[in-house]
Amino acid sequence: AKSARLRWRVASYKDGKRSVYGGPFVEQALAGAGFGGPVADDDWDLFYTHFPQGKAVEAAKLPKRAGRLVNHCQYFTAAGQKCHLAGHLARVELARALRGEGDAPGSKPRHLETYNLHTSQESAAWREAMRNQPERHWLLKTCSGG
Repeated sequence: AKSARLRWRVASYKDGKRSVYGGPFVEQALAGAGFGGPVADDDWDLFYTHFPQGKAVEAAKLPKRAGRLVNHCQYFTAAGQKCHLAGHLARVELARALRGEGDAPGSKPRHLETYNLHTSQESAAWREAMRNQPERHWLLKTCSGG
């Protein structure tokens, strides 16, 4: 009988590499969420790799199974590219504001603030936010960094 525990795979279908994107933090988070693995076989529920594997997964001719997840989105580049994400979120916020749907003053925002520091306007906005909230923690990442 198959175990009810969810299983995750890290081994690439392209080249067999087994490095875990996010390292021990991701391994511990998945274990804490009830996932077993990483597994080396094709009986997985989550395929968690460092690089997109869409074509390689298709070429592996895995049996169809509902509910399988792959951690890379190949049609929405903002999902993995932080500068694109910052631009996308800025456009979403602008569209919401134009429709009168912005967050109420003093309310928690719908998502983390994201700035593209390559643009002078957003870089200045980030510096202003830092000055206004010196106790806040800030996370800086390269556009395509992990």
